[in-house]
Amino acid sequence: MTNSSGRRRVDDQPRLRVQWRKSSYSNNGGDCVEIAVSDDMSLTANKAEGETLYLVRDSKDPQGPVLTFTPTGWNAFCAALRNCELENLGQMRQ
Repeated sequence: MTNSSGRRRVDDQPRLRVQWRKSSYSNNGGDCVEIAVSDDMSLTANKAEGETLYLVRDSKDPQGPVLTFTPTGWNAFCAALRNCELENLGQMRQ
């Protein structure tokens, strides 16, 4: 299945064969995400051959949606987290 931009959605994959990891800083309080790294070419049509993809999912919902990032997108996402640029994201929805 593809979304409106023509990208294949990772959450449509029946079984991702990746090693999911949770942060060592996780306190098992339930507010955790897991990350994985993949070079699977089938995960998105907008990935250069040999390019790594970074995957993120909610640890409470392992069968749920998965965010995918290219290396550039991953770096930008991590920088936004470090700079607290995403703290009010929930308030923006209202």
